[in-house]
Formats: sequence, C-alpha cells, structure tokens
Amino acid sequence: MSAPRSSGESAEASRLFERPSDFTGMVITRTRQGYPLAHIVADGRPARMTEPEGGGRTEPWFHVCRVVLLPPFKLWFNWRMDGLEKIPAEGPMIVVGNHLSYLDPFAHAYFVVRAGRRPRFLAKAELFENPFVRTVLEGSGQIPVRRGTGDQSPLEDATRALASGEVVVVYAEGTSTTTNPDFSPGRGKTGAVRLALATGAPILPVATWGGQYVWRRSGKRRIEFGRPIWLRAGEPIDLSAHADQATDARTARRLTTQVMDRLAGLVSELRDSYPKRWSVDKVGP
Repeated sequence: MSAPRSSGESAEASRLFERPSDFTGMVITRTRQGYPLAHIVADGRPARMTEPEGGGRTEPWFHVCRVVLLPPFKLWFNWRMDGLEKIPAEGPMIVVGNHLSYLDPFAHAYFVVRAGRRPRFLAKAELFENPFVRTVLEGSGQIPVRRGTGDQSPLEDATRALASGEVVVVYAEGTSTTTNPDFSPGRGKTGAVRLALATGAPILPVATWGGQYVWRRSGKRRIEFGRPIWLRAGEPIDLSAHADQATDARTARRLTTQVMDRLAGLVSELRDSYPKRWSVDKVGP
C-alpha cells in the first residue's frame, strides 16, 4: 500500500513525533498526482475530482463507496458546507477537524470530496479483523493503525503523503468524541502541528456541527430525515515561520493551542447559528 521505508526516514519520524499518540484518527486525501511541497496552492476554486494521471493506482472500492454510501448520506441529511474553496485543488494541506460523533469521518470525507479531493483513511487495525470490512478498507487504499504498539509507520505515511501533495485530516483531540458538555473541542495533541512544521504544509481548521445528535457512543440518537449537518472551514494557518522549531515541544504545544482556539471559534459559530428546532437539550457522552 505504500513504498518501502528507509531506516533514515523512520529515524527522522521518531525524532519529530515522540509518540504515536501525537496523532489520532487521520484521513489522507490523495491528489490526482504528486506535487512537491513548494507547489502549495493557497487559493483558487477546487478542481473536479478525476482519476489519477500518469498510470496512478486506482481504488475500486472507493468508487463503490461513492456510489453506494454517499447518495444515502447526501439525500438523508441537509448539508451545509462553507469554505470548500479553501481546500486547494492541488498540493498538500493538513485539515484539523473537531470530533463530535461517529458521523464526523463521513462528514469530513464528504467535505473533502466536494472540494474535489479523494479521501483515504488511517483506520484502527481492529476494523481490518472483519474479512469483508478488511476487503473494503484495503481495496479503497486505507491504512491500518496499530494503536499502543509504538508503530511509527502511520506518521511516516502522513509525512510521505504531504510530500506527494496530498491532504491529511487529523482529529487532534485524541479521543473518539469530545467529552465537553457544550461539544467544544478539547485539548489538542501536537501531532498535526509537528507534521506541519516538518513538512511546510498549511493547516486548515474545519469544524462540523449536528452529528452529535445522530451517532454517538451512548445517549439519545435522532436520525430524522433532513437533519442539518454543517461544516465550516476557517482560514489556512501557515506555520512555516516556525519551521526551525520543529522539534521544540513548547513551540508545538503553543501552536497547537492556537490551532484549537481557531477550531473552537468555528464550532461556536456553527453552534450559535444552528436551527434551534433541530437542537436537543442533552446528548449522552
């Protein structure tokens, strides 16, 4: 699923990312072809998604998911997506999203697909234990993440993906869903910022709201037809001025706090404008 890794690459990843827990659930979005980091596109409308050029690997199960899974999600929920144009048509970007529910990966994936890019997930290895699910995940180019093993390969894969002009989506809070009672983002882990400092890729905060009423681990679940699911992208965050501090823990923590503050602001905007009739007073953790 990926090119062989050199020992030098692994050692570099170990220096930049002290623990695999610096990252949590990540989505890698593939471009139509690889682009060097110097060719980051900061603006312009996203291009229509096309097949990879130059004999690139196709992912048949991705197309199956688009045909089978995407239409019901598109029709059942009332989607609102602000800032699609902020995801560049080409070049690397790190999208940092908040995590309200199990619906969020579908929501963020749909957001990225609408922007003209192709999603590829780093999924927990336990999902690959089911033969059918493993067939779908492997057939669509997903990468297993073996949590708690010290395996650095997901971090290496993310670094290599950005170097090839891809988009990595990170849920920086480090939990399956936020535990804050107002559903604001929690304290972020530093993996996304460390990755940005190491690669030069910009960070784009993308908030979502509404999924917490649909699909959480416990509590009330409401899957009414037409429920609004909203997403909003903020302004890209360029951390290249801090590239010489890529291995400094204090810098990574300070910049992570700034990124999470931006994300929290977007979440607050969505929460305040979300239709009251679709809100509920209490949702379980």
